Amino acid sequence: MTYLTVLLVNIISLALYYSIAIKYNIIDQPNERSSHDYITVRGAGVIFLITGLFWALLSIGQHLYIFIGLTGIGLVSLLDDIFTLPNKLRFIVHVLAVLFVFLDIGLFSSNIIIILSVLILYLGWINAFNFMDGINGITSFYALSILLPLYIVFRDFSFTHSSLIVFLGISVVVFMFLNVRSRAVAFCGDVGAIVLAYLIGYLAITLIISTGKIEYILFGCVYGIDAIFTIMRRMLKGENIFQAHRSHLYQLLSNELNWHYLTVSLVYSLLQLIISMTLILALQSVPHYSTFIAVAILISVVTLYLVSVKLVSTRLKKV
Repeated sequence: MTYLTVLLVNIISLALYYSIAIKYNIIDQPNERSSHDYITVRGAGVIFLITGLFWALLSIGQHLYIFIGLTGIGLVSLLDDIFTLPNKLRFIVHVLAVLFVFLDIGLFSSNIIIILSVLILYLGWINAFNFMDGINGITSFYALSILLPLYIVFRDFSFTHSSLIVFLGISVVVFMFLNVRSRAVAFCGDVGAIVLAYLIGYLAITLIISTGKIEYILFGCVYGIDAIFTIMRRMLKGENIFQAHRSHLYQLLSNELNWHYLTVSLVYSLLQLIISMTLILALQSVPHYSTFIAVAILISVVTLYLVSVKLVSTRLKKV
């Protein structure tokens, strides 16, 4: 019954937001980073925020800090979709929201090196996930490719967290009806991408701490590798890494080589799903070799990425 309620809340919330966005002109204007050339409703990912807050309210006694952090980062991201807020303000709110996660999971009992390292990685993940939200379907498909493996692992020891995963899965599927199209009706906006990244990051950190398995960081490695190496390539070229761009591999494939957006989205997501399921199988079957397997997977994906970038660059030079 709870899951049916979540479904209905998402459908109603999305319909209401879409009507409001049309009325008040909350739209996405194409820019130099965009992979589209038409005006579309922005910020429909607010349903992810509503879903996350609904889950947090149901477990408010356990996850008050998550409720506070999610409210802050969600509202600021939504306002940024509508008005465009200063970068410093958004950064401060992101840091505070992550610190509330640390309070929830008890990370402040660790040493300062661990706290700072996780903070940097978490903030990097949130921004990478947001930057990768550039073509139709990629955020939805990729989120599902992470949520499914997370659910498989969490269902055995944490009903509270597995319920959050199902809630988010329902929300993503509802959003897909407006976004997974050749010509999207709505984009999730910063509020959608950042809230998803925030909650997925929370689940991933909780999983790593609960199991003691750092290998689970590979659940988001496809996005991570593309984001990190894109930044490195742009720095080597002397480009301003804070300016909008279309240099990610997925953007080159869709914008320059004219692969269909949904094809690129599916390739990224299926690759991530294969990696995650392989890792789960390794951790269950050969736990003593799981670290070795994780390193091998990481090296393989990095190699695949670099070869792909090289092939795309060569192809573009011939055009």
